[in-house]
Amino acid sequence: LTGVTAGILFRPVFVPRYMIPAAGLAAFGLAVFIAQMPRRLTALLCGLLLLTGGLGYRDVWKEEYGIQTARTRSEIERMLKPGDRLISDYGHIGLVLEYYYPDYEVAYWEDVDWNGSGDIWYCQVFNELTEERMEELGLDRTLKGEYGLDEYSFRLYQIQSPG
Repeated sequence: LTGVTAGILFRPVFVPRYMIPAAGLAAFGLAVFIAQMPRRLTALLCGLLLLTGGLGYRDVWKEEYGIQTARTRSEIERMLKPGDRLISDYGHIGLVLEYYYPDYEVAYWEDVDWNGSGDIWYCQVFNELTEERMEELGLDRTLKGEYGLDEYSFRLYQIQSPG
């Protein structure tokens, strides 16, 4: 219950890659269990595990790196103009943005010169730069929608350049 509550309040808490260290223990427990079973049942169980694991992996890969990321990349590339900048409120997505958009400046929102040239595209993951704060800063913004790159989901705002 605590984990579910934390996952709702502070996202992203659970990321599947965090389970990799525990996979060794799960494999060890499964090996001990299988050693006690008859050979035919062992072969059937191992085949079933490989089949379901492979199908599950394929689905997760499609979800994280397939359609959502490709669609987001094409839409954002269509909107970006030379001189635009990308900012975020989460360091990890900043690294992902640098990877997918190497020709654009990527920064953390607190380190941005708001009076620079070009529009600013704000990827809001944790709501650190709220609508109210943008209003206080006098930023002319437009919510473009909900997007996702790899396993990160964010709201994308276009903040108009004052110049």
